[in-house]
Amino acid sequence: MKIAVLIPVYSEPKALVSICERLAADSFPDKEIVVIVDGDTTPSITTALKRIEAIQGLRIISGQGHLGKAEALNRAAAVVEADALLFLDNDIFLSDAPGFLDILDAELEKRDLVELPKVGIGKGFLAQMMKIELLSNLQAAEAMANNLGANPSMNGAAFAIRKELFENLRGFAQTFNEDMDLAGRAFLSGASFGFPLGLVVGNAVSESPSDWARQRKRWMTNNALWNVHYLWPCLKSSPESAEAMLASGLRFALPWLAMAAGALPAVLIARLLNSNSLWILFSALLGAGGAWSIAAASYERCARRYGVQMDLMAFIAYCLFYMPVIFIANVGVGLAVLFGSEPKLDWKLAPGAERGKTETRQGATTAFFGRISSAWLPPPKSVMLDLAYARYRAHENAQRLRG
Repeated sequence: MKIAVLIPVYSEPKALVSICERLAADSFPDKEIVVIVDGDTTPSITTALKRIEAIQGLRIISGQGHLGKAEALNRAAAVVEADALLFLDNDIFLSDAPGFLDILDAELEKRDLVELPKVGIGKGFLAQMMKIELLSNLQAAEAMANNLGANPSMNGAAFAIRKELFENLRGFAQTFNEDMDLAGRAFLSGASFGFPLGLVVGNAVSESPSDWARQRKRWMTNNALWNVHYLWPCLKSSPESAEAMLASGLRFALPWLAMAAGALPAVLIARLLNSNSLWILFSALLGAGGAWSIAAASYERCARRYGVQMDLMAFIAYCLFYMPVIFIANVGVGLAVLFGSEPKLDWKLAPGAERGKTETRQGATTAFFGRISSAWLPPPKSVMLDLAYARYRAHENAQRLRG
């Protein structure tokens, strides 16, 4: 099949040149590389474009003003002739391993939607903890792919989709979490999902607290918007979906759950033996520590499987400090989104695109207040998809994987 690679650029080219050079060197014959400049062509973007403009099979789309990421990609997808679309953010780092697009082509023959596994790229202790956070994402997505063959969410920094499905879903929605929104709609339509180990890419993570705060705000807003729109419809789609999503979601809290599971039996046994308070505390710490070691080992195995190293001290800090901070921040951002706060991310949506606040209120009223305001605010189209078909496809995928 022919694969069109779409790379959006806004403000800075980042890793654009290395991405295009790596794709150009790939021996896969039937490909097209499309670079979409959204907004002004800055001097740094101009310099980058000059370095890649001679690449055969590369097309540059620019001069169309600031449309926002979703609209710019939709317009580019509409004009390319291809069987599949590969979307790559311009801060992605591709491997030098041969056959990258061949592996993707083979996967797309079997799956409708393919997410490329992402490992963190960055220096410093904060970046090390973010790399561990991405390991949680890897384990969760891997579980959905293996257990259900479908996934209602994804990290859209690097993924591929059959163009027919993309067109049937009417492309990206004008929303801040366009990638997760697309994944939710694809899941409810019964699309199959792949997460192949052979397509690992690097994803730049924040190295400074200020960059981390901005990136985390964006990620948490994406999660909150997805929750208010898609969590309940996806859980309802089939029993298999609910089970797989629960098992996958628990992996994000695995270290805490493991410590609780280890400490509780130890405390109960100590109390049954009429032990004193000091011994009960020691038993709890011993049980929690043993269980935490098992969780750490699972993260280490995941890291090795995807070809990265896990820093043990960073993992300890991740469990003790990073996870609580992220949990509290997620709750705060989730409540803000639930009650109508509008994220301000100018590169996601162009000025005048006002669906962010409206969608937030729609999701909140639909998912949490029983569509009280449906008389003046219609439910999102995604909620009205045919769940019966989704149940059939989810069951079919699960049976095929188990067989």
